[in-house]
Parts: sequence; structure tokens; C-alpha cells
Amino acid sequence: MKVIFFEPYTLNTPHYETCLELMQRHLDQKDEVIILGCDADLEACAINIRHRKLICANCISKRKNGLKLLDGNFKYKSYFSLTEEDKKSVEKLRFNFETVKDLQPYSVDGFDIGYAIGSTIISNHREPNLSLDKAFNWKKLMKTSYKTFLSIKNQIKAEKPDRLYLFNGRFAILKAGFSACQVMGVDCFIHERGSRINKYMVFENHQPHHIKGINKLVLKYWERGEDKKKEQLGIDFYEGRRKGSKQAWKSFTKDQKLNQLPKNWDINKRNIVIFNSSEDEYASIGEEWKLTLYNNQNEGVKKIINEMSIQKDFHFYLRVHPNLTGVNSSIIKEMLEITGENFTLIPSDSEVSTYALIENCEKVLTFGSTAGIEATFWGKPSIMAGVSLYMYLDAVYKPKTHEELLQLLVAQLEPKSKEEAIKYGYYINTFGEEFKYFDATDFFEGTFKGKKVVASKRHSLPLELYNKTRKLLQS
Repeated sequence: MKVIFFEPYTLNTPHYETCLELMQRHLDQKDEVIILGCDADLEACAINIRHRKLICANCISKRKNGLKLLDGNFKYKSYFSLTEEDKKSVEKLRFNFETVKDLQPYSVDGFDIGYAIGSTIISNHREPNLSLDKAFNWKKLMKTSYKTFLSIKNQIKAEKPDRLYLFNGRFAILKAGFSACQVMGVDCFIHERGSRINKYMVFENHQPHHIKGINKLVLKYWERGEDKKKEQLGIDFYEGRRKGSKQAWKSFTKDQKLNQLPKNWDINKRNIVIFNSSEDEYASIGEEWKLTLYNNQNEGVKKIINEMSIQKDFHFYLRVHPNLTGVNSSIIKEMLEITGENFTLIPSDSEVSTYALIENCEKVLTFGSTAGIEATFWGKPSIMAGVSLYMYLDAVYKPKTHEELLQLLVAQLEPKSKEEAIKYGYYINTFGEEFKYFDATDFFEGTFKGKKVVASKRHSLPLELYNKTRKLLQS
């Protein structure tokens, strides 16, 4: 088998170490391994939007030190490969866009470059409604992304691999590689974190946030799971979340106070708890993640609160997602302006317990938060007004219109199937494969073959810049 690894940047542990793990496994099988790296060719990328030389030097140094730990013969080459015709094509790119939303539909040669650039810009700024005149270096980022798309196509033509590996597939440069594989008809294997820090996951020909792809995996894992263990493992996911345990990612509820409810909680009201999501995380993934009932979450909340104001026996609580703590976007500012006699906003850093809210409310309403399916597990009716990775399971009520949503809010509902929630919990609690060569000690720390993969001292970044850089690809 002939495999290509497209690894343009290496600063983020455990993602580069996962790539090394996969390379070594293929080398163990005597496969032909080709590594496409970046030798400061990327004029702008997700972790180095300003193309700082020190960051490039650090990234290259870490890559080289990691490759020295591999056993077996492999070929390294720069990913950059453009023909004269390609260079002319780059100059024909359009840049007459005013906002990220204007840019998103833009596609070139089968590459949805608008979403790729938009996703990177939004992640950098934490602002879904960003005006492009405030987005640093976005034109250079778009040129670089398109050059990458063309270069990977040329590398595929030249090398004729059986498959290509890359990380995540959402950010501008990485999505360019994924799109090149799709256009060229080559299998693309995308690596990401697994269900635990000692696991990684490889998604075949779809991104980690591809809803239909994840739904197939949920069902596949459930069907092949050991009957005696899978139900308990599914239950363990929800119980672990409630306890604030470390799982695939850090707990957002561990600092909340057990059983604490808002001071104005009235048990005589019909209390509905709304859980929102970090909208910037999904604002530029693709059409699959577009809201259908409302233009955005804030619009949905305001419309619901306003039209339910005549229902004096109802009270709505909006639990702002803890991941939005410290974010100062237009979305947050607009959210803080939502008011109503029947409405209470619970800040993202509040000690009010997410699980006390679920336990004591009548219903839960989400826009895609995991709290939606957690509510089902804990025996509460759960309504989804947005998009989520579990949306194709029969675990939540899914209204097709705003009017239908209002009817569900007023109606006396039974919770959806707990078994459907357990299926999802089982997948989230078990997906991925255990590392053989990488030993993770925390979310962003670990050793490969007993050694920490870092840049040489002469290329080391100042701590503040290093921490800022590696956080850009947290997922």
C-alpha cells in the first residue's frame, strides 16, 4: 500500500503525534510512506495567520525531531507543487466579499473554499458575523488555501497513492487537502481525538463533524458492541458527564455547584431550560450545519420568549454554554440584551448546575448542545431547534417549523427513548483505537516512543506565544 501523510503544521499535541503513530503503523506493515510537509511555504495558516518566521521555524523543527523517531524508510517532500497554469488560476480568485457569510458559498473547482476560509477566520476571531475588513490576512489565507488544493491534486497525480491522511479537515489548509482527495477520487483518512486521551480516531472519507457519517458510526458501534457491556458503557458516558469526569475533552461543568438552581426558580411555574451552543464552532462547517427554523440561536430565543410571553405560567432559563466564557462577540452582546418577564439568562460562568436544571425543569430546549440528548437520558422531554451530531437518532423532538416548536413547548410530552440516548453515549464513550506508540498524559501532553516531541531549543517559542498558537487547533 502507498500512503501519503499531509502534515502542514505540527505544533499541536496530540495531533502531530497521532500522525507519527499512524506513520509508524504503516511502516511496520512495510507500506510505502510519503510525508508532505510545509517548509514555510504556507503564507498564512490557522496557527500562523501572520506568517511569523519564528512559528514556522518552531513547526519545522518539531516536525524534523518527530520524524527522527520513526523506524523504517519513508520519503519526505514539500507539499508545494504548482504548474504555471496553476499560478494563473490563483490570480483569478475572487475577493469581492464583505462578510464571512458572503464568502461562505464561494466554491472553486469543486473546493468549497468559502467555508474553509470562513471556518478558520471565525475560529481565530470567535466571531461568526465578522466583517472581512477586520479579518487579518484573509486574502493571503485564501490564496494559500487554493494553492494547497492545487498542490495536493498535483501530488496525487504524481504519486498515485491508495490513501491520504490529514488532521481534522475543517481548517482552510486541511480542508484544501480533503477537497483535493474528493476531487481526485482518493480515499482520505482524517485523524482526530478519540473517546479518551489514550485513543485516536480515523474517519474514512468524511470529517469528524459530518452528521450523517457520525450517525452511521453510532449505529455501527452499537451493532458490533458486546451485548453485556455496551449498555453500561453507554450509561457510563452520561454518569461521567454529570460527575464532571475527564472524557474525550475537558469538563465544562466541574466548577458548578451540586444541585444549585437560579435564585428565582419557582417550582409552581412550567420551567423550560434552553441550552445554547458555541455558534462560532459550527458557523462555517458547511450547509449540513445550517439552522433551518431560525437564522441564528439568538433570533430563535427572542422569538420564542416574545411569543410565549402570554403564557404566564411558563418561565424560560437560557443556560449560556460555559465554552463561551471570555468571548466578546456580537453574538454574546446580542444575547445579553434578551429580556422578558418570563426569561432568565444564566451566564456562562455561573455556578448554577446544568444537571439541577435538567432534573427540575419540565422540558429542555437546545440548538444542538449535548445537553439535549443528556436530558433524554435523565428522563426529560427534549426539543431540538437546531442541528446536532445526534439529530438522526430518535432521541429528541425535532419540530419542522417555529409553530410546531411552540406547540411542543405547551404540550404535555413524554421523554423520548432512553435506549437511543444510550446508543449515542456508547459511541461517544468508546470510539477510536488505543495508541501503541504515543502515551498521552493530558489533553495536550504526552510522549511518542517515550520521548516528548518538541522543537529544538534554538527554535523554541516564548511560552505565551506557544500557548496561544497551540490553542488555535484545539478541538
